[in-house]
Amino acid sequence: MTAGTVSCISTAILFWALTIAMYRCCDSEAKRSKLQCPTFRKKDKHSEDLLLHPTNDHISTESLDEMRRASRVCLPCPGRNLEAYSGFIPVDNVENESYSSYLFFLHIKSEKNSDKKPLLLWLQGGPGKSALYGQFLENGPLGMTVLGTLYKRRHTLLKQFNIIYLDQPVGAGYSFDRHKKYPSSLEEVSVHLITFIRRFLRIFHEYKGRDFYIAGESYGARSAVGMASRILTRPPEELPLRFMGVMLGVPFLFPILQIINSADFLYCTGLLDEEGRELFSGRFSMIQKLVASKQ
Repeated sequence: MTAGTVSCISTAILFWALTIAMYRCCDSEAKRSKLQCPTFRKKDKHSEDLLLHPTNDHISTESLDEMRRASRVCLPCPGRNLEAYSGFIPVDNVENESYSSYLFFLHIKSEKNSDKKPLLLWLQGGPGKSALYGQFLENGPLGMTVLGTLYKRRHTLLKQFNIIYLDQPVGAGYSFDRHKKYPSSLEEVSVHLITFIRRFLRIFHEYKGRDFYIAGESYGARSAVGMASRILTRPPEELPLRFMGVMLGVPFLFPILQIINSADFLYCTGLLDEEGRELFSGRFSMIQKLVASKQ
């Protein structure tokens, strides 16, 4: 894939992400048959980025229902029949309620029997990529061509799961911190992820007690494993889900072990000449030194 193609795709993803953020369904429209695509109100309070309030066990049902209603979005065609929600959920644990760290999510319900399907948390790699990359280019119901045109994907994880596409850690994708205080350890990232899920479940309470899976791709596998470890080492009542397992795609878990010098292999297969092999090997040595020095 050329640099121009990557740039084109990234621009298209940004465009559709902004489209999803702008177009929130109206109350009267949300009550219609989901076979109809709701029309939109552009200039109202729901056209702005939706920063959901922190939740706890004492918040009224009415307030939680309002958060859910406000986060309802209509995906662009051909995903107009899908039930989807999007917004930002705070993940800091502070006593004075001066929240600053928010994780961006896009939640899409399975088209059929969503009340029986498991919940899947999708964590993208990068590091720093938006999880919308996975939705549009890998496994979501809406696929995207190199020209930014959307199409309905035949083979999608949505057929088996209700999916949360989550931009993590704070600072990755569309997730942010007001004061640019970003997590510096896997433990901090794991705490944020657990906090997100707990607050998400208060708003989308139908998933409580449901089977739950975590999927991590590339560098996102570190967050997936870290979150899974925290779930398994904490009291079960802290997270009202049946944790079933972790899915890892091309996982980047042990950097120094996965940086394998392939210069000789590429030389023997004719993909590199002598000069290329020396250059390639030198670059690998530099990478290994940087990893060893934690740079």
